[in-house]
Amino acid sequence: MSTIQVLDKKFIPSIKADEILTQVRRVASEINKDYEGQEPLFLVVLNGSFIFAADLMREVTVPAEALDTKLCAVQRNSVPHRRMSDNIRLPFLKLLPPLPYFTRKKSTIILSIPLSF
Repeated sequence: MSTIQVLDKKFIPSIKADEILTQVRRVASEINKDYEGQEPLFLVVLNGSFIFAADLMREVTVPAEALDTKLCAVQRNSVPHRRMSDNIRLPFLKLLPPLPYFTRKKSTIILSIPLSF
């Protein structure tokens, strides 16, 4: 596989573009089936997911709306963690900006990428 250079960094693609597009189309097909007759809201978390979101939105055929946002963790000392179990604690997250009230009554699909692997 060829390398891609961005400024002084070189990258070797690990997944071919056509393989990514195949999976985007698969996910879009599932969304089209699952949300037929609805108008879902795509909540796009802008930590790099906007390109995936754009590719996906091109393949989704149900009426849909997209809203971009950012997530930020609330200071650890200012808000207690939510307990999922005795072993798992999650920090509170908040959306920037907060969701408008009308979006809370829609089916919401969150599009994000992992921040770490």
